[in-house]
Amino acid sequence: MQSVVKRFYRYVAFNVMGMLGVSFYILADTYFISLGLGADGLTALNLAVPMYSFIGGTGIMASMGGGARYSILSAQNNREAANQTFTRTLFIGLSLGFLLSIIGLLFAPTICYLLGARGEVLDLAGGYLRLLMLFAPAFIMDHMIAGFVRNDGAPGLAMAGMFLGSLANIVMDYIFIFPMGLGMEGAALATCASPIIGLGIMSSHYFRGKNGFHLVKTDFKLSSLWVICSQGLSSFITEVSGGITMMIFNAVILSLLGNIGVAAYGVVANIALVVSAVFNGIAQGSQPLISSSYGGGDTRQVKLILRLATGTAIVFACFIYALVFVFAQDITTLFNSGGDALLQETASRGLRLYFIGFAFAGPCIITAACFSAAAFSREGYMLSLCRGIIVLIPCLMICAYLLGMDGVWLCMPVTELITLMLALHLRRKTDL
Repeated sequence: MQSVVKRFYRYVAFNVMGMLGVSFYILADTYFISLGLGADGLTALNLAVPMYSFIGGTGIMASMGGGARYSILSAQNNREAANQTFTRTLFIGLSLGFLLSIIGLLFAPTICYLLGARGEVLDLAGGYLRLLMLFAPAFIMDHMIAGFVRNDGAPGLAMAGMFLGSLANIVMDYIFIFPMGLGMEGAALATCASPIIGLGIMSSHYFRGKNGFHLVKTDFKLSSLWVICSQGLSSFITEVSGGITMMIFNAVILSLLGNIGVAAYGVVANIALVVSAVFNGIAQGSQPLISSSYGGGDTRQVKLILRLATGTAIVFACFIYALVFVFAQDITTLFNSGGDALLQETASRGLRLYFIGFAFAGPCIITAACFSAAAFSREGYMLSLCRGIIVLIPCLMICAYLLGMDGVWLCMPVTELITLMLALHLRRKTDL
């Protein structure tokens, strides 16, 4: 048992650091854009971020689905099928990435307009999103390769690639936005360079001959591709639902408080992305251990890892909420370079109310991901869909109608609590 616990915290530590690095893509953009472009820049960024969530969700789907399938087959000593899984996952990632690139080149301003951008905000958001979507293949491959490197026994290298790429992004954000004066396009370029650097670092796993996965000749039937996607679907829904949430929140907040309200939500949501990244890191760190244990028929160990992951998430959520509650004003000030009083008040109150929900969100995110890692795909994406869309949207509409902006912030804790009850029911049903 001690060795399992030690491996769990080793994998989780590496993956949390890697996912934190990835989440700093957008947080660094938020900070530097707030300094360089003020509330309009923050609003433009917040309107473009949902598409970033979609790109990231596609990459995480390939990473979690392909990685889980690869790990299960490897545990069963079926190397040929494991390598076929890698080849098919690569095909899925590249195909979806290039499709998103084409859509971005042709329709980025239209997408931003549909998301609510107008005037100067539309120009800023359109330029940012076009560059972001152009590099969609790099973002997706970064997640996918990290997943396979992690499942191939090198979680430290996967973390290093993701973390160092993000560190480079922060440095380039400052250089491109301020000394070079490139504005929103500079922030986008810095973000787009990050996965390329990460892929370069992780490629050493292949060039040093450490890799257990290889390209092999295989078929690309829809049924075989769906097996991979279905195991990563809950993680895709979790990530994409964050983008859908932002779109719906933006629309509701625009009607309640206008652009300043959206800018305030941008502060809250982008900090929330960092917290969610920790939960995703715990889930991704647990996935190789759960998949290999499940593939080897050790259900007792699967349950132990799930309990460890859930407990770690709850402790982290309580710690983060205490920090946010005490320092909400200071956190908001970092992103309010113009000193706007309404933005300061709205975002500070939003942080204190919205973040209550993370005590419930952590166990939900981890349970959904672990269901998929143990081949309970249907339960995994059912839980993610309820959390991200089915429960959330009615809660938002009802809470906003009854309580205005306070209702917008409180709908997240209400949604997560309802979803947690469903998660506990599904865990009992599947005996996990």
